[in-house]
Amino acid sequence: MSGDEMQRKLQREVDSMLASLDKERLRPLQKNTYLKMATCLDNTSASQDQVQRCLEHQQIFLQNAQQVMQGEMGKFQERLQRCAQTCQDEVSHELTPNMDRASPKFLGIEKKVNACMGTCVERHIDLLQSAIFPKIKADIDNIISQQK
Repeated sequence: MSGDEMQRKLQREVDSMLASLDKERLRPLQKNTYLKMATCLDNTSASQDQVQRCLEHQQIFLQNAQQVMQGEMGKFQERLQRCAQTCQDEVSHELTPNMDRASPKFLGIEKKVNACMGTCVERHIDLLQSAIFPKIKADIDNIISQQK
């Protein structure tokens, strides 16, 4: 699998996970947040400061969910970059400054890096599905339960 194909496969998995989180968790949280914010505005006996505090309080839940997603996806990217760097490190000693890119030795090194990267991508797709996605869902569920 080429580097572009690996990148597209990983991107499809990430996009699918994010779309699922958006539909299953974030949109309901956003809807509930906006409904609760509307309730803040309906309170005609509250002062302007009280209404503002109420609105800010309701927004915290949505902000927390967004922070969870950004944090977990940031850690995921860091893990993937470390894995890719390891692949590069494993062959760096074999490369020479004037190596011909068409030489059998260079092509062999390139094949090794691509195989290693393929393993990284597969491992990280598995990690997305088995650990990261469930953790984000659980964390957002916890935020949703605090909002009620």
